[in-house]
Amino acid sequence: MKNETPRQRGYRMPAEWEAHEATWIAWPHNPNDWPGRFAPIPWVYAEIVRKLSRVEKVRILVESLAEESRARAVLRKAGAIMEAVEFVPCHTNRVWTRDFGPIFVKSSRAEVALTGWRFNGWAKYDDWKKDVLVPGTLAKHLQLPFFQPEMVLEGGSIDVNGAGLLLTTEECLLSDVQQRNPGMTRRGIERYFRDYLGDRKSVV
Repeated sequence: MKNETPRQRGYRMPAEWEAHEATWIAWPHNPNDWPGRFAPIPWVYAEIVRKLSRVEKVRILVESLAEESRARAVLRKAGAIMEAVEFVPCHTNRVWTRDFGPIFVKSSRAEVALTGWRFNGWAKYDDWKKDVLVPGTLAKHLQLPFFQPEMVLEGGSIDVNGAGLLLTTEECLLSDVQQRNPGMTRRGIERYFRDYLGDRKSVV
């Protein structure tokens, strides 16, 4: 995998509205993400899972068996369909899986692979060492091809239409404030988007 890019193997990043197998979340466990307001957060997540579980599979990252047990209790009380919920052991610092989790790519033959971009806590926080390992952990769990671009990218900073167009912002990827990739140029960033997400045109 190291010698070929997803684009060379025929992969692209699907649009957000395309059919997918499951929604991935991480069960909330870090009170510092909601200072003084953590108590209701698991119930908020449970409500999200309750609605999702009626229409698709939900895969939930948990820190431990004890956390899984607590999550199961909350989800059952909230009325989630437990048959649609799958727990995956995986350590995280936070729960923002859209930003540090893998970006899935798909080929024209419906083959799926994972891209695991670098993550540095939004160039703001020091506790991200567990989060950055999540894509590799999930690739092993799913036993799918795995590609690792040498670039920091948060999934929430981009949007794609699945047909070759990617949108992002200068503020996130080219700003001198909270620098994700110091020294990297617009052209270099666009090359990574093309090679790893299959985009033919990037608008930064």
